[in-house]
Formats: sequence, C-alpha cells, structure tokens
Amino acid sequence: MNSALRRRFADARESLRRGHHQQAIGALQEVVAALPGHRDARLALALAHFQAGQLAEALATFQELHQRFPQDAEAASYLGAILSEVGRQDEAIHAIATALQHDPLNTGAMTNLGEILKRMGDWHGARETYAAAIAVDPANAKLHIQHGMICLGLGDWHTGWTAYEHRLQSRDKPLALESVHSPRLQPGDALSPGQRVVVLHEQGLGDSVMFARLATRLAAGGVQVHLRCPAPLVPLLQRLPGLASCTAVGSPMPVHDWHVPLMSLPHVLRLTPAMISGAPYLEPPGECPAHVAALLPPDDRLTVAVCWSGNPDHVDNRRRSIRTELLTPLMSMQDVRLAAMQKAPAAEVLLPAAWYPEWIDLGAACQDFSESAHALQRVDLVVTVDTAVAHLAGALGRPTLLLLPLAPDFRWELGHTTTRWYDRMTLMRQSQEFDWPTVIGQVREEILRRAAGHRPA
Repeated sequence: MNSALRRRFADARESLRRGHHQQAIGALQEVVAALPGHRDARLALALAHFQAGQLAEALATFQELHQRFPQDAEAASYLGAILSEVGRQDEAIHAIATALQHDPLNTGAMTNLGEILKRMGDWHGARETYAAAIAVDPANAKLHIQHGMICLGLGDWHTGWTAYEHRLQSRDKPLALESVHSPRLQPGDALSPGQRVVVLHEQGLGDSVMFARLATRLAAGGVQVHLRCPAPLVPLLQRLPGLASCTAVGSPMPVHDWHVPLMSLPHVLRLTPAMISGAPYLEPPGECPAHVAALLPPDDRLTVAVCWSGNPDHVDNRRRSIRTELLTPLMSMQDVRLAAMQKAPAAEVLLPAAWYPEWIDLGAACQDFSESAHALQRVDLVVTVDTAVAHLAGALGRPTLLLLPLAPDFRWELGHTTTRWYDRMTLMRQSQEFDWPTVIGQVREEILRRAAGHRPA
C-alpha cells in the first residue's frame, strides 16, 4: 500500500470511528478497488456498511471477504454474524463452525455463536457457549455480561445479576455514570440508619422506570436514598415512597456517603423473584393537563394506545420494532379508538397520510413522562413493543399487551405470557423470528375480544 492509499485508509477508519459511515464507505471503496486483495480494507468496508444499516451491502462484502480468505477465522465469524442479522440462522451456524474449525479458541466466534443460538431459541446452548468462552478469556467483561443476561433470561438470578456487574468494567461500552468519589455499595456492606446513598442513573429511560422501585426497597432499610434520573422522569419518580430526594442527572449532586448504579441494585439487594411485586407503584402528578384530556374525551369505544417503534439508535431496534404497514389489521376495528403513543420516530412521520387522521396522536401531545402517564391512565389498553412506554404502562398498572421478538430482552425471560415485574401485562411473543404478522393477528383478536366486553367507565 503506497503512502496515499495508506493515508486514505487511515482517514476512512477515523471517519468510521466517528460514525461518519458514508464518508468512510466512499474512501474504503477506493482502497478496495485499488487493492482488491487487502484484507483489512475489505473488512473495514463490510463493517462500515453494517454500521450504516446497509445489510445487503454488508453481507455481500463479508461474503467476498470470506471467499478471498477462506482460512481466516475472523472473516468466517463476521460472515456468521451478518447472516444471523438477516435471519439466515442455519447458514450463520455453518459459518461460525468454519471459524471455530480454523481457530477453536476464537472468543469472537464463540460470542457470535452464543447470540445466534439465543436468536434461535436455544438459550441453554447459548449459556454453555458463553461459559466456554469465559474459560478461554476469563478477563473479558463482555463475555461475562452476555453470559449474565442469558442466565437472567433463564431465571437464574443469582448467577445472572452477579455476572451483570461486569458491565461496570467493560471497555467495550463503558457506562456513562456521573462522577462521584464515595465508595460503591456492595452486597453485605453494613449501612447505619441515616446514612446517605445516591443511586446513579444508567442506561435507558425504561430501565429507570423499571428499577426505580428498588430504590424504595433500599430505603426501607433505614438509609436515606437519593435517586438520580433523567430530567423528564423527575416529576414522576420523585413521588416514589421513601426517597430522600429525586434529582436530575447533571444537577448538583446530593451529599452522600455511598453510591450505587441503578442496575446494580438487584445485585446489592440480593434480589430474588420472590422479592418482586408486580403491583403498580407510580402515579402521575397533579391533574391531567387539559390538552391531554381534550384528546381523550369519554367514549363508548375501547381506547387503545399503540407504540410500535422504539428508538432507532437502539442496538436491536430492528428486531424489537414493527414496520408500520404491518399494523394494517388494527385499522378500522369496530368499537375501537386508536391512539399513537410514539415519540421518536413520531407517529406523523411513521403513519401513512391516509391513516394519520384516524389516530389520536398522544405522542405529539405529551411533552414529558408525567403527561404521558396521564394519557395512559385515560386509555383502556396499551399495546406496545419493548420500549419505555411498556415500563411506564406497567408501573402505572395499565392493562398492557407487550409484543416481544423471538429472542426477547433478558428481563422478560422465556415462555411465559405473564411477567413478575408488572401484574397487568400480557406478553405476546413471536414463535418465529421476524414473524410480526402472526403476533399482530393475535393482538387484533385480543382487542376485539376486549372491545366486545367493554363497558365505558
């Protein structure tokens, strides 16, 4: 590689690191055209296509890479990963087997195999695969995290929550926790009555809603608990019983003696399934805003709030979200009033123009989580994919249908139609990967069943 191509390659990798995918793709295509046998440039191009969401182009480039370097375990492993992304799981397994044949201790290939097995519904096989990978590389935090989430999905909370603590050491995706200088609370630490613990926000809005209830359990031990959360959640979560304070991330830090990340509370509290109550624990503050109430006047029809798409930046959004056109069976149901609970992307963007007037756009009307909570209190049923809306509805005790992909997030476990986290939530699961039409058909039947028995308040 001459100096000009070397600079072009370096610039492309820097663009890729910064998330400038199209810029990186253009530069890498030039390098690959000039040096078709350059393995690293072709690999970088395939990854750039993948990160840009160009799955067809990524698959074609990974296939070319594997054909040129058939003995390269990493190339075969990447091919397996992209084949899995597009739902070709049997071919993905074959590619990973090829990778492990060339390099039996390749933990990257083991990781990809674990994820493929999970997507195929073989969580026990995934757990064994991650355990084998940890035996090869016991210092790898990512392996422990993935293993922990598999264990949690299988109901092994002791192993799972302990392993999940490795996220605090992960260099792959370090947590964006607020900086504090107090000791981190650990299981078994002796807390004196009146000592102050700050619970630090981490991860998503839905996680905050779901796990904030554990701050109340911590406070029940006689300590002062100061909960930190994103500003939009403060008016809602500050009403949780037992808290000394609930303040926004970025505001002055409360004086405290200890700290604990929010999602370390299950580990610190040695949480077991028996300790979880699915009873409602949140209420919206104040009266329902007039503009929200005006959108949902009393009606003889069953009012159903629907959220079908989550944050597009979520790592697995393509699997958890539903394409808008698949909602067609929900349109024009007799005695049913539909309300869109979409924030980003907005319902007005997602819905076809001809559909939009038939929906009440709650997402556009609600300016914060408190208003969203008031809106959900005024509907009869919530239908949602796995987003913050699901946790808000569950925490409010609203009747909810949660639509889950074949391989759900660990917290929903496997096989059950109910969840210990929320009493009035029904889990509606895919039986085949990407098969949302069947789930939507079941949702329609359930909505019509409830509409037939609906009695207006």
